[in-house]
Amino acid sequence: LDNAMRVQMANGTDQSMTVRESGAVCLPIAGLASWLNLLPETLVSIATKDGRKVEIVSGDSTVKIEGISRENFPILSAMPSSTLTLSTSVLRRALGCVEKAVFVEESRYTINGCLLDVTSQAVILVAADSHKVHSSSTITENSQQLSMMISLQGIRHLRAMLDTEPLCESVTVAENNDDLFFKIGQRQYQEKKSTGQFPNYKAVVPGKFAGAAKFEVGPLLAALERARLFADSRTNCVRFKFGDASVMISSGNEYDKTESEIFPCAITGTCPASGWNSSYLIDFLRPFTEQPWFQPKPEYVMAQFNDSENPAKWSVLGQPDGEDDFMIVMPMRV
Repeated sequence: LDNAMRVQMANGTDQSMTVRESGAVCLPIAGLASWLNLLPETLVSIATKDGRKVEIVSGDSTVKIEGISRENFPILSAMPSSTLTLSTSVLRRALGCVEKAVFVEESRYTINGCLLDVTSQAVILVAADSHKVHSSSTITENSQQLSMMISLQGIRHLRAMLDTEPLCESVTVAENNDDLFFKIGQRQYQEKKSTGQFPNYKAVVPGKFAGAAKFEVGPLLAALERARLFADSRTNCVRFKFGDASVMISSGNEYDKTESEIFPCAITGTCPASGWNSSYLIDFLRPFTEQPWFQPKPEYVMAQFNDSENPAKWSVLGQPDGEDDFMIVMPMRV
């Protein structure tokens, strides 16, 4: 709830159980959930008195809780009848790719989340801030089209729901004038729509490039993680200097500690010496090596450049047909 007692987000679930007498009661969930998580797998009985007092018994454990009447619970909007169905594998993959790129700044609330753009032929998820744009898309036929902004909290809720419903193959998505709705299996999540307009991310994607470099994902990620250990903690900047068929990645910090290493890469055109925020690159590459839903694991990533002052495009290569992930990121001054 916000300060005006309006519902900002809500979670719900349907569970099968034996009911002797129907009823409803509102309970504080935090302590109760922790207690239930510590119980062994066994039956739980719930009894209410006067519509407020609740006694929960599990084996030899008993909890008595004072709740509130159902009339004091906020009224939630019902999920609209017009819905769109997405594949859980597509949504899980996209959320895992862009979550780290979500911008968190209260003064720029329109990008404190990601854009879910569903067209007739693709599902696209985009996160952006003033330094980078991360896009994850999958080609798939969809019966309807929609475009909505999902908050960072919403992203985390959806990922948790997907983890707890591993056998569910579809996600039901809907919206009304005020709320967004997602249903996965027996669980439902809704949140208040964000106000404002998501930035036009397509406008910052360069149309052409002067040069490109192709790296192996694993060695590049390992080199970036080593270089970040010695980078300036305020900027996480690492430097790329290209040779004929190699790149030197180096870093240094305020204590005069430096680190550098050279490894081969395939180069076409002109690749300028430039500096990059190592955390941005690591966050972009890491899901492709660690998350189980990327099969087969992509082996290569391509960086396309113009010069050391304009944005570059980092793209993952060798993915299954229809899947495309890229990041547009601004270089740093070195």
